[in-house]
Amino acid sequence: AYSKDIVYVTNAELGFDYLRDNLATDPAQVVLPELHYCIVDEADSILIDEARTPLIIADSVPADAAKTDGAAQVAAALDAKKHYKVSAKEKLVELTEDGIAVCAKLLGVESIFNPSTAWAPYIVNALKAKELYARDSAYVVEDGRVQIVDEFTGRVLDGRRWGDGLQQAVEVKEGLPVSNVSQVVASVTYQSLFKQYATLSGMSGTATQEAPEFRSVYGMETVRVPTAQPVARRDYPDVVFVAPEGKRRAFVDEVKRMHATGRPVLIGTSTIADSEALSAALHEEGVPHAVLNARADKARLENQIIAQAGRKGAVTISTNMAGRGTDILLGGNPTALARVWLAEALGADGDEGADGAPATAY
Repeated sequence: AYSKDIVYVTNAELGFDYLRDNLATDPAQVVLPELHYCIVDEADSILIDEARTPLIIADSVPADAAKTDGAAQVAAALDAKKHYKVSAKEKLVELTEDGIAVCAKLLGVESIFNPSTAWAPYIVNALKAKELYARDSAYVVEDGRVQIVDEFTGRVLDGRRWGDGLQQAVEVKEGLPVSNVSQVVASVTYQSLFKQYATLSGMSGTATQEAPEFRSVYGMETVRVPTAQPVARRDYPDVVFVAPEGKRRAFVDEVKRMHATGRPVLIGTSTIADSEALSAALHEEGVPHAVLNARADKARLENQIIAQAGRKGAVTISTNMAGRGTDILLGGNPTALARVWLAEALGADGDEGADGAPATAY
């Protein structure tokens, strides 16, 4: 494919091809041409939000299951107020002096930093799994495996694994068998990868918000393209509630009001748990709706749900929409709907939405 003048490729596929080229031992195995010109779709998501996300090719080596399990037990006994500090923004955990002493005492060792035993990284990973990586937010458990959820798109990153023992710490936390440890062979970030293009450009509906970073990091100027028609959207001020119950009640009332008029409603949430809590609230009120999040039974209906989110009376709850790759058309997408109805008529598996109704019935 790379022999063509113009190539359409996902950023991840491009990144892994680049890594494989750098591991190649024979020039005939190299597939990428010279990196002349690149246009990045959803440029702010890829070049800014995920700029430092590493793409990794790794070998697999057996994990120390006994140490991983022991560290999890120690982490469970530690107190966040006394034994360690957590930085949610940086995703870091730091043991205090008291915490270090308690860990050594619980493990019966003189020091957790002794190179011959090296307990410290296992304990830090166990604390990260305990404090920073929440189920149904950072990951889901499917078929007995921990599956990472992309924090920007809400999608399950099939085949992706955390490195440096974190994957194994989360598996122990969930009571799953400990998998092998990934040993990094080659790694590159999106920022480093795309900077190698002689000319780099991109497009996004929200690029102007990141204009200073595009300029400072990539030397790119941001140009705003005016809309073909005047913007019809009305932006209202934020509403703040004292208690979660008041927020839930107001949310349900507003959705019911708009649904009654036939207006399509799209509700964005940051986590799987939030999307399912809102779904339960609407279900209690008898409001038909569809839910899209990283759970396998929902994610496989992704294109169907999004394609029909603009239909009259549609109510759709979704985690982050970035990169979904399907347009929401007011009135719905007749082509996609016809395809679904045809599949149902031919005896397809009859997928269901979150509230038990067929995914196409709003």
